[in-house]
Amino acid sequence: MADRDWFGRGRAGWSLARRLFVLQVVVVAVVVLAGAALAYYDSLRAQRLPAALVQAQRDLFGAHTYRRTDRDGVFHTRWDTDRHEESAD
Repeated sequence: MADRDWFGRGRAGWSLARRLFVLQVVVVAVVVLAGAALAYYDSLRAQRLPAALVQAQRDLFGAHTYRRTDRDGVFHTRWDTDRHEESAD
């Protein structure tokens, strides 16, 4: 504290720290947005997408059925009770 210029140097350091923080925020935002754009582009090119959450919401709010890729037939899952799958054929 005996150094009279200590506060001046401290302010300059904090100014640099603030600029670095703002730069980090901008860079992180750009990386997150680029990642989201890449994921969206990949989803456009994909033949099949996971739809488990959407299907569960449809089943919970209405009696919608679905077809599976690993078995023949039409199915419906009872998400509101014991989550058992029943055939809807």
